[in-house]
Amino acid sequence: MASHHTTALQNASLPGLERCQSELSALAHYDLARYQTQHSALNGLLDRSAKYLLTRAQLNTDMQATLDSVYQAELAKRCQNIHSELFRAMLAQADGE
Repeated sequence: MASHHTTALQNASLPGLERCQSELSALAHYDLARYQTQHSALNGLLDRSAKYLLTRAQLNTDMQATLDSVYQAELAKRCQNIHSELFRAMLAQADGE
């Protein structure tokens, strides 16, 4: 069952993560400062997630479930921030700012 959760944690985020990284790359074309801030934040989260996944199998299922949810929520929040920053940057360009 633990391997199922690991797979679910890793796979549930992949399409979203790919879209997130794509939007982050697009942000670099509109606002380099915003890109750098968001890039650092996403990489920090991915580094922390990777460390967690390395030790996940050593945790009980309750801890795994809780931490899986925390990391999934943090990734969703970070990607929403990237999406919002890209949207703001594109609107600013459209407005001639």
